[in-house]
Amino acid sequence: FRTAFVGVHAFLPCTLRTDIPGADIADDAGKFPDPFAFYTNPKYPGVTLPGPQRRDKCGWSTTSNFEWNATDNTCILNGQGYPITQGPSCSNSVYKTNVSDFTAAYLKWQAFALHNTALVDGAHVAEFEVDGQQIKAAMSIGHGVLDGKCGSCFLIKQGDRYVAQLQTDVRAWSLELSTGANLWLASDNVGGTCYVPEVKPMSCDAVYGALRVV
Repeated sequence: FRTAFVGVHAFLPCTLRTDIPGADIADDAGKFPDPFAFYTNPKYPGVTLPGPQRRDKCGWSTTSNFEWNATDNTCILNGQGYPITQGPSCSNSVYKTNVSDFTAAYLKWQAFALHNTALVDGAHVAEFEVDGQQIKAAMSIGHGVLDGKCGSCFLIKQGDRYVAQLQTDVRAWSLELSTGANLWLASDNVGGTCYVPEVKPMSCDAVYGALRVV
């Protein structure tokens, strides 16, 4: 394992901004004012929402415990879909800075994950210092949260497990991670969960700064 030091931010229940570029079409409350009205709709092929079955299973309501409005939506754990071995790509071309910076950040993140971490049941796990607490976190790529764009990084917490996520796709209610990282965070995180993880932003470069072998 290796240790890096990540800046101090508070963990918050997972949400994503919907009023700035980079959110998934499914998170448009103007088009989809009720995320539980349906799972798919013929008017928008390929767009999926939490749907009525998830509402009933998880006991969610937009008036109490599930945020869904013109500025912020709740995001939940929704399995895997982004192998960390794949090449650099930002699906919606909405970058934190620009495509060159994103590509460089991606390749650095990928190389670190593949060569400077321990492989634990398919997850690429490193050791970090976060707010004075030493944790083990799986490195991952995939969907964004909060106000992220491609090239943003976040810590995702579920119970006592953590994932360090580099955003390579839209911000989405259906938070998907790299294969292996999804199960590191929760053993049943293969889609259809009721988990609303905690999240906070982090500096991508913090993973490599103040690095030491432990």
